[in-house]
Amino acid sequence: MTYLLNMNKIKSILVTGGAGYIGSVLTHKLVELGYNVRIIDSLIYGRDGISDLISKNSVELIEKDIRDEKTLNDVVKEIDCVIHLAAIVGDPLCKKIPVAAKQINEDATKKLVTISKEHGVKRFIFASTCSNYGSASTIVDENSPIQPLSLYSKTKVNSENFILNTKNSSFEPCILRFATAHGLSPRMRFDLLLQEFLRDAILDKKIRIYGPNSWRPLSHVDDISNACITTIKSSK
Repeated sequence: MTYLLNMNKIKSILVTGGAGYIGSVLTHKLVELGYNVRIIDSLIYGRDGISDLISKNSVELIEKDIRDEKTLNDVVKEIDCVIHLAAIVGDPLCKKIPVAAKQINEDATKKLVTISKEHGVKRFIFASTCSNYGSASTIVDENSPIQPLSLYSKTKVNSENFILNTKNSSFEPCILRFATAHGLSPRMRFDLLLQEFLRDAILDKKIRIYGPNSWRPLSHVDDISNACITTIKSSK
């Protein structure tokens, strides 16, 4: 069943992980478009990516951990749309801290979805990953079978399944499965594939590719942010 919501009424947006690599690009775009933006971020990588936004009347920064249920109840008040970016990202880091990965990527996500729905949030946009498709040998789309092989992708798939089951006439969740991000951000990362290639090309004068058939889907941070904004505005 498809529900149609009036997305023109979305004025206030909560961005979890809003000071991060993708989040800092997205929050700048949202502010430029005239939205009221509330950011929740643990700021383990600092606030430099959004430091120029903090003084704006339309921006509120909350330095908290999304695993705290009371915090979640507070941050979703008077919010129309949630864009949930906060996560332990990537297979290696999730494998290194598996307990925290499950707590943040899955448990906290489920709590946030439930609380958002209780507080009347209209739209919930969840940042998932194309890692959910596993080692696919062909080009995939939304209808392709998922084969989560890592803890990271398993936490995302479990969250997706929970989120989609919450849909009703007043609560519209949407899943966006992003490819590996690249591009400039106010909170820059240099540990991502394309950035590593550029670094190696400049410093070592060569790029290392492991295997003749290796490939990786990529998405620019601007395109990811624009996809989120398009989803906010979409009527279905």
